[in-house]
Amino acid sequence: MTSELEQRLQEVAQGRAQLLRAHSRAEECRARMEKSKLYQESAAANEEALRQKAALAEKEQEVRKAVVEAFQAAGAKDKQVARGASIREGRDYRYDEKDVLAWAKEHAPLLVVEKVNCGAFEREAEFYREKGAPVKIVVEYTAALASDLSVHLDGEG
Repeated sequence: MTSELEQRLQEVAQGRAQLLRAHSRAEECRARMEKSKLYQESAAANEEALRQKAALAEKEQEVRKAVVEAFQAAGAKDKQVARGASIREGRDYRYDEKDVLAWAKEHAPLLVVEKVNCGAFEREAEFYREKGAPVKIVVEYTAALASDLSVHLDGEG
């Protein structure tokens, strides 16, 4: 079994070495590409597109604010404020959860949900199991491979 495991570790080590070489080649290509005129033109065009996108987002936000203001100034009746500009209605509920919980316990008990704090339970699961909690503790093993497996490369690097 050890020789099979050694073989598999060697395969992983070789794969990592190949990946490192591939990353190096990709980095060299990227560096050469960045020096090209076409890449520099493309980068400049992308930067300009990002600037325009940010400016447009800011302008759209200003116009959205103006549409809401126009809607409110007109008495908040016609949701079609202008061609291509309408009002959507949304709701935001603001409340203190503790206050609602206290109210719900008395007036709407079906809203109240009991739940186990799983994190706290799992931290003390062995203790609670001894007290009769219905929990089975399963130990699972995972393997950790050293980041440096060069000992398996037989002189490769």
